[in-house]
Amino acid sequence: MKRFWRILIIAVMAAMLAAICFAAGQLVSINVDPSIKILVNGQEFHPKDVKGNDVMTFTYNGTTYCPLRALAEAYGLEVGYDSNLKMATVSQPGTKSNDNASASGIRGEIKEAIDSYEAFIDEYCEFMKNHNSSDVSMLTKYASMLQKYSEYTKKMDEIKNKDLTAEELNYYTQVSLRCLQKIAAIQ
Repeated sequence: MKRFWRILIIAVMAAMLAAICFAAGQLVSINVDPSIKILVNGQEFHPKDVKGNDVMTFTYNGTTYCPLRALAEAYGLEVGYDSNLKMATVSQPGTKSNDNASASGIRGEIKEAIDSYEAFIDEYCEFMKNHNSSDVSMLTKYASMLQKYSEYTKKMDEIKNKDLTAEELNYYTQVSLRCLQKIAAIQ
């Protein structure tokens, strides 16, 4: 019995060591060099984070990196972040960079079709939450909803079968997941 426990403990320790080694293999070392200077319009630029704290630049494989927000704002540009797409956007003041298909990597017709599907799902969920089984007129509305659902399902299948960019596929997947969650939440 002691031998069994000894072997089990050794096996667990070996597995933990392997996991640590694997995780360590995923790390990348960078050098943060405070002597790197950046000039913006001839003036020395000291990048800061959103809270006003100094942020260091760094060099990795011959490329100098600087915080996007700090540098873009130094040029008078607006910076945004779309958490659904996990995408930072930079645009001229007063423009909506999320609507720009080339900046987001999502073609306009693809985004419009996916967004219209989600809007329909919202409409369907609202209908289902408020339905009244004793109201016969709701049957007509429900039949119409089923017809629309069939049409949207075909459109979504067509989109899924197109050559989607990584951004489009990510957006398609996120919206599909949100729609499933909305439908599942109907009580």
